[in-house]
Amino acid sequence: MISRLRLRALFLFFSMILSARVVAQPAQPASVWNIDYGERRCALLRQVRGDALAALSLRMIPGNESPELHFVDPARTRQPFAGVLLVEIIFTPSGETLRGRGSYTRLDSRGPWVLEVNELPPQFLDRFAEASAIALRTGSRRLGQMAIPQASAAVRALRQCNDALLRNWGVDPDARAALQRQPEIIGRWSDLFSGGDYPEDVARRGISGMATVRITVGTDGRISDCAVLVSSGNDLLDRVTCRVLRERAHLRPALDREGRPVAVTMIQNVGWATPPH
Repeated sequence: MISRLRLRALFLFFSMILSARVVAQPAQPASVWNIDYGERRCALLRQVRGDALAALSLRMIPGNESPELHFVDPARTRQPFAGVLLVEIIFTPSGETLRGRGSYTRLDSRGPWVLEVNELPPQFLDRFAEASAIALRTGSRRLGQMAIPQASAAVRALRQCNDALLRNWGVDPDARAALQRQPEIIGRWSDLFSGGDYPEDVARRGISGMATVRITVGTDGRISDCAVLVSSGNDLLDRVTCRVLRERAHLRPALDREGRPVAVTMIQNVGWATPPH
């Protein structure tokens, strides 16, 4: 439900960087890390200036335990693969390989293709922080590579940004980290919603949006409280979001250090997008 919103976020994130003119190319590529404190997510961006401007970003979205990786190679002017790919990420110098699922998205009709990789394993950020470079491939085909010096400091800044956002939303990241198990949805979050949940008048007017909510998951795995932190832009969509979560969500409850069920507060994002015409 959030493909259109994700494309727009990618465009806003990369457009300023990719549209910048390079007046004079340095003898050696210049590179930099930037941290972006967004309204509902934190993002880490690395850009490398050489013959062309390449960019890599990591995004952390509270409510999604897995980060997202985006890689932009401006030299890639044609879509190399369609559909979903099994993407391998190889870390230097360890040689360790982690896997995620990826696909190519274009920022606009004339812009470069962006490789988006998600469903990354929990240890991804730790391995990224220990590396000096990464390479991406699918099967025997190389998809891209980039040096990532000072990755440890960059990942630390990303995590600090994410923790600050959680605290601002009333969630204690230290208490979350101390849990033996986070709440786990039974099934998938997307399965809780159906097309019939989209308010008819809102859908007819083509209104889309994403609601970021704070929910309390009880020891029985049910949601006892839901508060909108960042509105979808439509009050009715916000209300339907919380209603569906309270009525239908069933989770495995969080466990404390001793393995006992405990009530916890967490963040969840729900995207609403009308089908393209």
